[in-house]
Amino acid sequence: MNLAEIQAALFSLVRGDRETKVAPEEVVGGGSLSPAQRVHVYAGMYVARTQDAIREDFPKVSQLLGEAFAPTVAAYVEGYPSTHFSLSMLGRQFPQYLRETAPGPLADLAQLEWMHCEVFVARDCEPATARALAGIDPERFAGAKLQFIPALQLAWLTHDVRALWRAVEAGEPAPELKPGKTPLLVWRKEHEVFHVALEPDEALAIEALQRGESLGAACEAFAERADPAAAAFTAIGSWFSESMVARVLL
Repeated sequence: MNLAEIQAALFSLVRGDRETKVAPEEVVGGGSLSPAQRVHVYAGMYVARTQDAIREDFPKVSQLLGEAFAPTVAAYVEGYPSTHFSLSMLGRQFPQYLRETAPGPLADLAQLEWMHCEVFVARDCEPATARALAGIDPERFAGAKLQFIPALQLAWLTHDVRALWRAVEAGEPAPELKPGKTPLLVWRKEHEVFHVALEPDEALAIEALQRGESLGAACEAFAERADPAAAAFTAIGSWFSESMVARVLL
């Protein structure tokens, strides 16, 4: 066997997936433990490390799962084994797994926690200030475009899980949440990650800009407001004040 085949065989033995016909003594040896004992140790370490990785990235979901945490993670790792060299990416599909097996607020909370993880490690970028927008010729304003910082994500969740997030942090009972499509924005400002629920029209405006559309097109999302122009400029001003914008493109 070459190195890649040995690694694949050992990983199969560690996972206990019964897919490899290779015996433990063919891939491990040496020391005072038998090959089977060594594989057992590796398997225990693998389970512990995967559990720790998920608990670290999803502390609130882990707390809510309680005793169900360990079997839930074991089933998740079985269905979605790690394919990245770093266990920091193991939880990438955990929200989707929960959505498939236990649809409801828990899956949305997991998605919000994962967004926090990704935003926290996103590439740094010096944010633009409102002066970059103020200096644009008014006739060119509608055609300008905004580029958001890399450390910003927007997702439409099926529950507004902010109250659940706060309850877990405070050690309070989980509130009952009613389904309702909610756009949540997550971003990093300096070294701290924040999240906020948006009005649907503001979320649509941000999505338009993320697709590369102009400010004029994005502002059309506010057309149903009593004062569309005021609503649009209030939203745009908040994006700059919260350091969400990377640059203004003309």
